Amino acid sequence: YPKVKAYTYSDASDATFAATAKAFEKWGSLFETRVLDINGDIGAQGFSGRQFDIIIAANSLGDTPDVDAALGNVRALLKPGGKLILLEATHLHLSASLILSRPAPPMQEHQWEDALSRHGFGGLEASVPDVLDARAHVTSVMVASVLKDGDGAATVAGLALPLSLHVILVAPSGGGAAAVELVESTCSALGGHGIGVEVVSFPGLARTELQGKIVICLAELDASVLAEVLPGDFAQLQRLTREPVGLLWITRGSIAGRSSKPELSIFPGLARSLRAEQEGFPCVTVDLDADYRLPADQVVDLLFGVFRQTFVRGQAAGVNDREFAEKNGILHVKRMVEDDAFNKYIATRTGSAALKPRAEKLVQPGRPLKLTLDGVGSLDSFYFSDDATVGPAVPMAAGEVEISVRAVGLNFRDILIAMGEMSDNYLGNECSGVVTQVGAGVTHVAVGDRVAVWCLGCFATLMRNPADTVMRIPDDMDFVTAAGFPIIYVTAYYALVHLARMQAGESVLIHAAAGGVGQAAIQLAQRLGAEVYVTVGTLEKKAHIMSLFGIPADRIFSSRDVSFEAGVKRVTDGKGVDVVLNSLAGESLRASWRCVAPFGRFVELGKRDIEAGGRLDMGPFGVGGEDV
Repeated sequence: YPKVKAYTYSDASDATFAATAKAFEKWGSLFETRVLDINGDIGAQGFSGRQFDIIIAANSLGDTPDVDAALGNVRALLKPGGKLILLEATHLHLSASLILSRPAPPMQEHQWEDALSRHGFGGLEASVPDVLDARAHVTSVMVASVLKDGDGAATVAGLALPLSLHVILVAPSGGGAAAVELVESTCSALGGHGIGVEVVSFPGLARTELQGKIVICLAELDASVLAEVLPGDFAQLQRLTREPVGLLWITRGSIAGRSSKPELSIFPGLARSLRAEQEGFPCVTVDLDADYRLPADQVVDLLFGVFRQTFVRGQAAGVNDREFAEKNGILHVKRMVEDDAFNKYIATRTGSAALKPRAEKLVQPGRPLKLTLDGVGSLDSFYFSDDATVGPAVPMAAGEVEISVRAVGLNFRDILIAMGEMSDNYLGNECSGVVTQVGAGVTHVAVGDRVAVWCLGCFATLMRNPADTVMRIPDDMDFVTAAGFPIIYVTAYYALVHLARMQAGESVLIHAAAGGVGQAAIQLAQRLGAEVYVTVGTLEKKAHIMSLFGIPADRIFSSRDVSFEAGVKRVTDGKGVDVVLNSLAGESLRASWRCVAPFGRFVELGKRDIEAGGRLDMGPFGVGGEDV
């Protein structure tokens, strides 16, 4: 989904709008097209100032009649701190010149930087070439930010740098000629922009004034100072975290994962704590690649870019990166991104859901899937995952049947499991489908039979179950109907026939009669020749039961309160009923228990009172009541 509030596509004419709108049609109301002459009056064209957070200008400013006017309008359209992303030709290439018939060389990066500075931008924060080979470099992607209100800086040598900037450069104690060259190149680059530089050793910091200055520390470029820090050095480290206005610490080979010198990671770790405790103190670390050593001048270019972005007012507007690593000549910053490969590895090792679900076909040949709940109590965390318990690679067990699932019955029990009200870890107790394999000894069903199944965990595309839980269904019964009867009818049969031993002429009170088990129990009780009394929750359900099963109105009571106790006693002349099929809780359960006739049976279907340690009155046992 697009991570923007609004996206406006503009051009000098509407010739490209139809094709562009089609490409963005999934964005709906987030996307709009508008004609804009960037050299004209933006107000007269219906645009307001400070309207956009980001403007992307691809080959649209460099060829305008007046670049300064265009940049002025872009500046007016951007909010304070907003970003301009430029894609422009910055170098003349012979082939491009011949093809494009460019009459003059294009504006180069430093010219764009000067122009941007004139119009309230902080200079270039990044400039990325299209190719690294300078001989083939033609275009650059450049990024600049609008100065926030109140920001300002003096201009020195074409760059927005404070005039009074002074740097303390802490040189490494070793490193040979390469280290000396890097120190000299750094001093030359800073001095070339009017920045005063004082070079000291780490112990020499004790004799150096740090207040109001920026410190660039190369002391740990190749060897650790802090691994076995001396008391005097520790005191200077404390000063470095308190007195300067900024600190840039450079190491080589300290980054975890490719670290060649883990002892150099001491200060980068300390820097993270400093940034958390002193948010206003710019403490920056740069780790150079230990395997791919850049020439000194290229290292200085990288470091100066970080220096300018971090410590120069205007340049640093909205910039929060404080930890950098150079690899193969390219600066990297830390970002948290999903690692799908590692997440998948963790998921396979732990059986947990580590990947963000994505839309796929539910039925995939050779790939069985099962429904998984990522978090108990969260009904929007369902997804299908691979099921390793079935499939061609898993041999069939004797007495087992494999079914291609076509429909699954959704029971209230599944809702309770999903909401964490029940501790079971499976979903789905009944389904229907087509037999795809049978194990040894299975004779009552065959491959291709349409069947209904009573099972545990059948929200899947393929499942296996013991053969005695699988039964064929009539040819005229659809799969949806077949998936809805196993649990409710098995439950009703087990409760009334197996447990209650109900006989013809006996009476039964069935609670929640409009539910699946309730309706199945009514049908079974009527087939056995019993007198049926029921409770329902609403008048609509009462009318439904009367219409569907022909039960008289005076035998239907409310399950919303305990008034059904008096009603049952009234219509049975105080005797009560021979069997109570109960699914109510609390005081309604105890009222149901008092409805049991002498030598009657009470069958409990619910678990709430059982798990909560609920109690029953012992009185009915005195007249032969039986609790099952």
